[in-house]
Amino acid sequence: MNKQILTEKLISCIQEHLTEEIELIDEEFPIMGSHFFDSFDVVSILTSFEADINDSFDIDITLSSERALSMKNSPFLNIKSLVEFTIETIEEYE
Repeated sequence: MNKQILTEKLISCIQEHLTEEIELIDEEFPIMGSHFFDSFDVVSILTSFEADINDSFDIDITLSSERALSMKNSPFLNIKSLVEFTIETIEEYE
């Protein structure tokens, strides 16, 4: 799975939910626990990202799983961690 494509898809989902303009959104951009999003926004971002992945690659993955929620380091902290978790999840699916 191409990390760059997933990063671009996630950034696009994030931009849809931002209420303020951000000049630079990079891999360290915070998702969960940031002042940019409340918990409903995070769920919406994850749902949009999952749907985009599932439609684009004709797979059916779920990122907000019990495994993800029980990890010592949350995969939802920033773009980099979520993309890495997404790649792992897709590899497990295949």
